[in-house]
Parts: sequence; structure tokens; C-alpha cells
Amino acid sequence: MKLKKILFVVNRDFLILDDPAFEICTQLSLQSNAQIVILLVIDESDIPGYGIFIKTKNEDVKQELIDRMQRYLDSQLANYEDVPVTIKIRCGVKFIEIIKESVEGNFDIILKTQDINRQHLASLDLHLLRKAQTPIWILRNSAKSTSKDLYAAIDLNLESTKEGRALNDKIMATSKQLADKLDLEISILSCWKLNGEDSLRHNPFLKIKDSEIAEMITLEADRQSELMKQFLSKHGDFESFLIKGNVVESITNFVSISRPKALVMGTFARSGLSGYLIGNTAEDILLSIDCPVIAIKPEGFASPVL
Repeated sequence: MKLKKILFVVNRDFLILDDPAFEICTQLSLQSNAQIVILLVIDESDIPGYGIFIKTKNEDVKQELIDRMQRYLDSQLANYEDVPVTIKIRCGVKFIEIIKESVEGNFDIILKTQDINRQHLASLDLHLLRKAQTPIWILRNSAKSTSKDLYAAIDLNLESTKEGRALNDKIMATSKQLADKLDLEISILSCWKLNGEDSLRHNPFLKIKDSEIAEMITLEADRQSELMKQFLSKHGDFESFLIKGNVVESITNFVSISRPKALVMGTFARSGLSGYLIGNTAEDILLSIDCPVIAIKPEGFASPVL
């Protein structure tokens, strides 16, 4: 991933210069000489009186609000000289307009901060994570993280297919680019389990010794370890963690303790379905974790809103 254009989405809970996502945009821009576009989307339902007047009056009311918001954003950036920025205002359904802008403007990444008055992801953020084809970084709380850890969550079992390898490669390429620009340390996370372990232990029709199950678990652990070695030989000698257990619980627990700068993950594990929204496991992870997340779609993914 090359960083030439960064799309920053305005969050009404923050002044632009106080927004943690904008601080990251500035760091990325300074290191990459990338252009920053500040995007504010006005939902037409939020325009006072919009829709009750005749068409020309509706447009006048809309333009008046756009002009007022333009002046408001300009005033926030009046003394800001760190990097050049462009302000853009669009009207419409917020997640649709953000996705349209990201594609029409050929942006490399979208950044925004989660609403501070929400413990869980808002509808807007979920729509973006599901449907944006541009990589998107959503900061999950208002606190500015001082962590130097960037976790890349990959599925080693995907290495058996061309499409799976491509998604893992994209996760690593994005992680390397961001780590390089933000001076972060990459760690690789991968979860695994012995398929059918619960059935083997509790199936009333099978009498398998615990020692035999333990041997199968050891063999699978060795296989996963070998897959990780092969993966590291291709991508670099990064710190890695092979975690046995349910992927949602394992990743959620891991990041809740370590509190990384962000978790980079694919939100779709199969390709070939244009406009497919998000995998069930990926969505469960996104709804469970409370750290910033960078969501990656596979090459060829087409947003269903376009």
C-alpha cells in the first residue's frame, strides 16, 4: 500500500486538531508527503427544514448550511500549518458519501475516530467496516494511544489458497507501511484449534483416549508452527503469537491486555463475491474488541453502495 492520499472523516465530538485520528493523519502525511482531505458529511435529515420547501428553497437551505460548516472548519484550521489540507463537504447518507469519496478520490486509507459517547461501534462505523473497499482505520476511543505495537491478525490456513495468500499479503503490506511511517513494531497474531476437538472429547459414540487427543493437538500445533515459520520467511522476522482457542475470544482477550496502537485484520476471508459485506468471525471480533482497528478487504472487493 502506498500512502499518497489520506481521507480524514470529521467527528462532531472533536475539534479537528484535537481528534486522535487527525493526529495520525498528520504523522502519516509528514512521513509520506501524502495529501490529506478533510471530509464532513451532512445528512440531509439533519438540515433544518430540508424537504418541506420547494426544490429551489431546499437547495438554498442546504447551501447555507454547507457555507456555514465550511467557515466553521476553516476557523479550526486558521493557524494550522503542519501539512497542507483540503476541506470537502458532501451531503447525503453518511457512510455512502464517505465510501463514494474514498473511491472517487482514489484514497489509500480512511481514518476516523469512534464517537466518544458510544461504548460499542456506531452504525456508521459498522457500515464503513462492512462496505468500504478502501482500508479504514477506526480509533475505538478518545484516548491517544502511546503504544508502539501494531498487531497483524492473519489466518495461516488461508495460505493454502491463492486468494487467502493475497489477503494475508495485503494485511502485511498495510502493516509494514503504517509501522514504517509511525515508528511502530509489528507483531503477528494467528489463532488455531484442532478441528472437532470438542466432538472428540464428548462424543458418546467415540471412545478416544485423552492421550490420543493430546497427540493430535501436538501434531496440529507443530503444523501451525511450521506454517508460521514459512510465513515469516516470506514477510520478515517479526514477533509472532500462535494462540490456541476460539479466534474471537482469543484475539479479544489478547488485545484487551496488550492494548496495541491498532489491530490490522481482514474483514472478508473469501473472494469471488462482489459486494460481499463481512465474514461472521470478523464481525464478531470487531464487535468484541475495544482497540483501534484497521480493516482490510481483499483485492477485487467492490463496495455494494457504488
